[in-house]
Amino acid sequence: MTTPGGSLSPDGRHRWDGTRWVPVDDAAATGHPPQTLSFPGGGSYVPTSRKQPPWIWIAAGVVAAVVLLCGFGAVIGAVSDEGTDADERTGQAADTGDDTGDDKGDDSAAPAGDASATAEPEPEPEPEPAPRLAELPEVEAAELGGSTGKAMTLPRAERRFLAIVADAQEAAADANEIGVVQARHRRGQQLCRLLGSGLQARSWTAVVDSVETTLGGDAGVLELSIADGVKVATWNNSLSDFDDQTLIKEGSPVWRLLAELEEGDVVRFTASFVRDEENCVRESSLIDVNGLLTPTFIARFSAVEKL
Repeated sequence: MTTPGGSLSPDGRHRWDGTRWVPVDDAAATGHPPQTLSFPGGGSYVPTSRKQPPWIWIAAGVVAAVVLLCGFGAVIGAVSDEGTDADERTGQAADTGDDTGDDKGDDSAAPAGDASATAEPEPEPEPEPAPRLAELPEVEAAELGGSTGKAMTLPRAERRFLAIVADAQEAAADANEIGVVQARHRRGQQLCRLLGSGLQARSWTAVVDSVETTLGGDAGVLELSIADGVKVATWNNSLSDFDDQTLIKEGSPVWRLLAELEEGDVVRFTASFVRDEENCVRESSLIDVNGLLTPTFIARFSAVEKL
């Protein structure tokens, strides 16, 4: 585009003055007034300065200042929050350490306090177990206390009898019901081999436990102890004795001897045990285990002599 003052640049911001492009705003400084541009078809345009008004720059500065302040505040806040979190973590660690220390202190101090507070008295000595039949040695004679505590000299066969009873007692002490039955059968087999076919007890020694009569006084009842808890006796009533015939009949030789006996007397007796098909020697207990631990063997007495 060519104007009276020279050619303008396509954007209209510069004018060629013959030697250089001069901004149209510098026209006044160079002595060249702004030119009026004419356009085909009519109309004209006078180029003016394109400098921005001052308020725009002021507003841009204010916005920039606000942005900088906000950014700086955000950075300070983040740093402050990080410091607060670090302080909280330090405080929690300190609390944990204090708790651990206190707990350890309490735990270490507890045994000493508890030892004095919960000191248990010394346990009382366990009571001695109830006396049981002792297995007797195989010698000519042995001393064995009777039910009244008297010493008795026992013959060899009687000691063997008591040894068999002691073995059965020991086997039944901690056995279940099956073990008790087995111990009872084994005892019966051993007693049969010892006593023979007649199941005789000849001149055995015992202590009188009781001398009584049946209801009505027409028969005698005798109970002897051959060891603590082991007895040889008649039945004590006519009904139980219906088949065994062990009660001492009035007027018999043994009946006359009973009148001279008292509880606790040491006697020598001869008797035949009543045979039992299952257990060899009949025993009066209703419960099997009692028949092994504290047996009362049923016998027919043929002689009783006070010593």
